[in-house]
Amino acid sequence: ALRLGLRAPSQRTEQPCRLALIEAARQSGFAFNDTKSQRPSSEITAFNVALSNGTLAITEGRMREFEDDILRSPPAAVAAIIAYVRSINRSQADGLAELAIVSPASG
Repeated sequence: ALRLGLRAPSQRTEQPCRLALIEAARQSGFAFNDTKSQRPSSEITAFNVALSNGTLAITEGRMREFEDDILRSPPAAVAAIIAYVRSINRSQADGLAELAIVSPASG
């Protein structure tokens, strides 16, 4: 299992650290996207992947999209979806593989 070596700062230090990071980024010409930025938390989401201590998982909404794709895609596309999901979470990929077996598009 993947272990992330990051810890959220204490609430006392979070805001000054965050402001310093934003200022340093601004000086470098980098702008943060406020709609995508997340406060320190026990779980964050990036690129439709939920990350927490020792766990990676495709978000529920993205998994529903993958399930729909599996039901209507040709075998090569199904294999690519399952391989991608397996690179993040084997259990979720196993569920998609089971769905692919019974999919009308698979046969």
